[in-house]
Amino acid sequence: MNNICGFSSLPDSSDSSDSSVSSFSSVCPGSAKPLFWVASFLGLTVSVSALTSQVKAQDVVGATVAEPSDRLISGVTHGIPWTVNSLLVGTTSNAPVASGGNAIYLPTMPRFSGVASLLISKGASNTFICTGSLLNDRRSILTAAHCVSDGLGNLNATSATAFFYDGSMSPPYQPDTIVHSSSAATGVSISNFFIAPGYSGKPIEDNDLAVLRLSGPAPSFARSYELYLQNPRSSTFDLSGYGLTSNSGGSVGANGVIGRLRQGSNRYDFQWKDPNFNGEFLSDPLFADGLNTWISDFDSGLAANDVSCRLSTFINPSLAGNPIYCNLGTGTKEATVARSDSGSPGFIGDQIATIVSYATSLGTSYGDIDNISNATFGEISGHVPVALNASFIASVKVPAPLPIVGVASLVAWSRRLRRRMACASLSVLPTSERAR
Repeated sequence: MNNICGFSSLPDSSDSSDSSVSSFSSVCPGSAKPLFWVASFLGLTVSVSALTSQVKAQDVVGATVAEPSDRLISGVTHGIPWTVNSLLVGTTSNAPVASGGNAIYLPTMPRFSGVASLLISKGASNTFICTGSLLNDRRSILTAAHCVSDGLGNLNATSATAFFYDGSMSPPYQPDTIVHSSSAATGVSISNFFIAPGYSGKPIEDNDLAVLRLSGPAPSFARSYELYLQNPRSSTFDLSGYGLTSNSGGSVGANGVIGRLRQGSNRYDFQWKDPNFNGEFLSDPLFADGLNTWISDFDSGLAANDVSCRLSTFINPSLAGNPIYCNLGTGTKEATVARSDSGSPGFIGDQIATIVSYATSLGTSYGDIDNISNATFGEISGHVPVALNASFIASVKVPAPLPIVGVASLVAWSRRLRRRMACASLSVLPTSERAR
């Protein structure tokens, strides 16, 4: 068994101006392949060192605001200290079509009309964008818990608004609309926040789910969604979110803007608890609370960037060429997640199977074209399965109203009841009494 042996801090070339940004390397004795690890939350990108954390300006709508308690997680694995960053790109450009973006990533309407842009405030000048989706009670939005909580899993969102857009209020539909700032979008404020039980704020966690209660009904044009509760292993799924776009695709990564709805597809490759990984991640503190998250890699169509195949084969050489782990993606529609895609739904058909939680780079040895978590080819993303928290989601949705019975129906029901009672009274009379 090849052991993933631990993490040590390395400078992150993605932002040389921020000395608090760290990435992580694991070097196993006797192995020529270090595991280079960069983990990031996608809605609230927070760079962490042992002492400080800071929200990066490009992920904030407004100003940069420090949150010293946010997303700090450190530890020691096999004697080596590690610290983890708590921080929709297609294979080709998903920038505005007028600027050369590929129309294949434009959202299908009305299918994705219930995918909302969430403008979330955590105090003065501290506002973020995440993505959420409308549930079938039409009053609840499903998203990621880290979008509305601090690094310990405690609610710290002070207000939020869900913005829906399908162009029906200002036809024709304009796919390059920045939805959270458009007058053509319909905004509904959030009146309550519900975080999944057991969520602790760790970067990789099975319970990274939250339900937001709308203060009023969702707009009539917005589609609502059921949950997919089956095992999605090896299934192709569709993504839709409002995260950073790219003007070049996976060869460059996320370098566009936040707020335009885009779609793409990917495949659920494995979970950290995969039995074929020989227990590699079961006792590691970084993965222990997120063993059920589904991992998808960002394929370029080349074996060199097939991180699922390269990682699984490194852990267990007998998996080499196994199609469960080794595949070259879904073609041009292949996509991965970027900042502000947190909470984005993963659809199988029209049902929500997962919610976007985190993204990682394992470095160039495992397929990333660089050593930065920036949504380039060869990176992986983590998706929380909704089936694990289906009972929680059901418990906080708005109950369906009782059916309204009309006056005419009540009168007819009353007449039938009186007839039954009269017949029942007659049936119990003695025979002699009935003959009279």
